[in-house]
Amino acid sequence: MAWDSLSQRLATLPLILAGPVLRRTEATSVTVWLALKKAGRVTLTIYQGGMGSQGSVGTAMFSGELSTVQLGENLHVVAVTAETTLNGLFLVPGIIYSYDLEFNDFAGFNSFDPITLASSNIYSFDGILDEIVYGNYLRPTFALPPADINNLHILHGSCRKPHGGTGEPDALPYADDIIEIHHADANARPHQFYHTGDQIYADDVASVLLYMLDDAGKNLFGWVEPLSPLSPDLAFVQDSTNQSLPQDPQFVINEDGTSNKYSIQPGQRLKVVQDIGGFSVDVAGPSHLIRFAEYSAMYLFVWSDVLWPVVPSQATATYYYPTFKQVLPLADEKTHYKGNNVIQGDSNDKSQFDTELNYILSFRRGLKKVRRVLANVPSYMMCDDHEVTDDWFISSRWCNRVYASPLGKRIVQNGLSAFAVFQAWGNKPEDFKDVHRKPESLLLGWLSTIASERGADPNTWVSAQNRVLPARRLNRNTQGITAKVQGNVKGRLTTELVVDGVLDYSFFILFDNFALLAINSRTERGLVENPKPRLGPALLHPDALTRQVKNQVQNLPSSVEITLVICPAPVFGHGIVEGFLQTKILRDFDNRMATAPTLVLPVVVPTASPYLPMGPLLFSLKSVSLASETSLNIDESSDREGWSFNQECMESLLKELSVCKKVVLFSGDVHYGFSPMVDYYRRPDPATPGYPERASFTQLVCSSMKNSDAKTYSTGNAGSVELDEKVLHYAGWDRPGLHNYKLKTSNLGVQLDPPNTPYEDNFHFVELEIIAPELQIVDPVNDAPQWTYNVRFAKDNRSISERFDYDGSDLQPEYTPPSSTIGRYIYNMGLIARSRLLGQNIAVGYTQIGQVKFDLNQNQIYHNFWFKVPAQSDTAKPGPITKHTLNIS
Repeated sequence: MAWDSLSQRLATLPLILAGPVLRRTEATSVTVWLALKKAGRVTLTIYQGGMGSQGSVGTAMFSGELSTVQLGENLHVVAVTAETTLNGLFLVPGIIYSYDLEFNDFAGFNSFDPITLASSNIYSFDGILDEIVYGNYLRPTFALPPADINNLHILHGSCRKPHGGTGEPDALPYADDIIEIHHADANARPHQFYHTGDQIYADDVASVLLYMLDDAGKNLFGWVEPLSPLSPDLAFVQDSTNQSLPQDPQFVINEDGTSNKYSIQPGQRLKVVQDIGGFSVDVAGPSHLIRFAEYSAMYLFVWSDVLWPVVPSQATATYYYPTFKQVLPLADEKTHYKGNNVIQGDSNDKSQFDTELNYILSFRRGLKKVRRVLANVPSYMMCDDHEVTDDWFISSRWCNRVYASPLGKRIVQNGLSAFAVFQAWGNKPEDFKDVHRKPESLLLGWLSTIASERGADPNTWVSAQNRVLPARRLNRNTQGITAKVQGNVKGRLTTELVVDGVLDYSFFILFDNFALLAINSRTERGLVENPKPRLGPALLHPDALTRQVKNQVQNLPSSVEITLVICPAPVFGHGIVEGFLQTKILRDFDNRMATAPTLVLPVVVPTASPYLPMGPLLFSLKSVSLASETSLNIDESSDREGWSFNQECMESLLKELSVCKKVVLFSGDVHYGFSPMVDYYRRPDPATPGYPERASFTQLVCSSMKNSDAKTYSTGNAGSVELDEKVLHYAGWDRPGLHNYKLKTSNLGVQLDPPNTPYEDNFHFVELEIIAPELQIVDPVNDAPQWTYNVRFAKDNRSISERFDYDGSDLQPEYTPPSSTIGRYIYNMGLIARSRLLGQNIAVGYTQIGQVKFDLNQNQIYHNFWFKVPAQSDTAKPGPITKHTLNIS
């Protein structure tokens, strides 16, 4: 068989194109998200019980209904919420509930009997729900978080690119194995799933997948989003559903891989999104999503198998998919072009296409399990960068370029609109209700209007854009002096992204014995207005920090035993990795600033600090050098988006979260998993009462589900660093103290020289790594650090035989992962390289799902990484091969 367009298959598909996806779930309300090919009203009903072996459909608890929102002629979405209307009627822990959906007023589905999930041509052709239910249950099921928090069971993961990695499996289906084990026990089954960012990759799409997304988008929408009005360079783009993705008639790929004309065909979009759209130089994928229909289709393709080519079970036959020449008509089978660059060597476009297609086929085979996972565990989602484009809002320069480009703004608008519809709606369904007239509900209205107008009115696009693109303001008062310092550089002009009148993606939910806070660190940033800044962006500017964090966690009820925080970028990054990145950035500066040496600075003070041990102080001044103002040229390729690249903002976040006493941070982003424990101390300050002296942070990083990359590969133990044998210690100030001292060189060596007056460019926040924490920290001006924290990385010391629930006979202990040649990077990454061996250590580089359980009676958290290693057979199941036990102070 040859590739069939969706136009030839759409009429035969069931009503539900993706979903049901179980979303926000509480005692008095439950929300389920769906994508459908027709418009109508959907009713959600929650049942207690409903097992086939009991011969009962269960007892109906409460219901709710909602009409669908039209995105295209054949694409309608809804996040329907069932809510109790009776006092005293609510769901309780310890019971397994099920849900069903009823479909009303859908054209072509006329019946005297209710049309439900089990009706024919709704979820499946024959109405059988075996692929979406567990055990003997008749419908999808769930359970509320338990009354005893020690039974709370959380799953989490991030970074899922269909063709990502080096052929390792998609790890999201591993969650199906976890649920299968525990599905019949309300207290043991997973209660929540945190998707911590990069649920799709818009900026790096396999060429064959982009070809199918374009085809699906045109057939689902029935119209094509006009691009030619956005730039004269796109005048060649004809807005027709009958035309394949076009290129300028004079477009040609030169021998050096460049072209002076534009194309939006697969594999040829890099020049468009960078030169016309203003996107980052770090965008790696030549097949970037552009149109809203493409973004929407991407979610449907990563969450469901309905729109994919119909192939026999487990088939890998490539002839069901578009061919190389269909997708890349100008590609060369012998020369390999990646974006605008020619890559010499054995690779070529054809071999890359075949490799990506094989990865795509493997990804597609796990989607039935993915649908069952998403239907049976409440999911909470937060975006990172790849939902829109790599490094969006990374700097003022980036914003200036993109905001000046109609195409750039449109692509960001499309990515954010798709995130709102497919992810954010399920996090805060109340905000999307028409009655509230919030930006969320207004956006749905504008998207529906765009659909009814078939995308023809540019003014409607602008109205929708005004609901998702944050405005920009300078954080200066009327006297021209910086009004805010927390999270920004003192005295520096800073641009803040503000969400007045646009969607707010952060959310906060208070459960019986824990709080869940999700931080949106993308659209409320503080961006330093300096062409050569020392800092990365403040991921939350001061007002955003107050609204998203401080106002939520102040005065938590006494019943809250722990606070869980979804924060896409790790707050406490891996020391080896971030230390290398800091050094690499310094090396990449135009001035090639040398890495600062470690200086031994003995100083004496008459009183001992109660916050650190006794003895003279040894400091590493590397962070001081990083903070010094020099003519540094930091471009977007240096990727300064971690919290640690803006210590002012990072410390502000820790300070506000410290009131929770016990905090667990769920993060992804970095493409390896690890688990640090952090003891945090803060000196009491009469100027800011109400903050505790001590707090405990546990950082749980699970990444990636499907995008392992070069930094997680190496051979042997090259350059390994025994970081797990150490504790990292940090101290900091946010007012003048030791850090005000200048360095001077004399015949006595390098010394500290007290300045007569404070520096004009002095920074409010300074943080130093203490390299001899067993000695007392003292200061010539008696200014003990205002905060300190100690970071210890969890380690799995079990033997290989203890790592597997089965006999492990399919394992080869001598296995070593594939070699890689990325020079000094690998030397610094030896820690993670060692973790990829069967003797797992403190970091996990394989595609993975994180499983989290609690024992607060023992002050412990368990972070299990479920994955497979290549040495296992294809039929072997994943398992918790790495287990980290973390102690809460």
